[in-house]
Amino acid sequence: MRCGVRCVDDVFRRVSGTSLKGGDIVVIHTHGRHGQYNPHLHVMATRGGWDAEAKQWRHLDDGPSPVWRKKWPWPLLTMRRQRVKTPEMRRLINTGSTRYREGCVTKVHKGDVPTR
Repeated sequence: MRCGVRCVDDVFRRVSGTSLKGGDIVVIHTHGRHGQYNPHLHVMATRGGWDAEAKQWRHLDDGPSPVWRKKWPWPLLTMRRQRVKTPEMRRLINTGSTRYREGCVTKVHKGDVPTR
């Protein structure tokens, strides 16, 4: 879940060019639609963040989907490298990094703000 928050922060920083403090809710979902084991994250994030330097809220348009796809693996792989310090983990991470150069699967949905 921490990796999901880091990913949102990284995308905000890349899209805005500055460090923003946005709001997010991250939930781990351990199963798929048909009950199979399929751990994944659901992330809801604000469409902008607080710019402490400018002392104002900065609205952002949606981050491009390729940015999300490329950013997501790095916080996740960094965490795995730090927690599981084995040759097998290094080999697995290196193989995944070269095999999946386009990043991970991400589904970004734009939501409307409720009227009430």
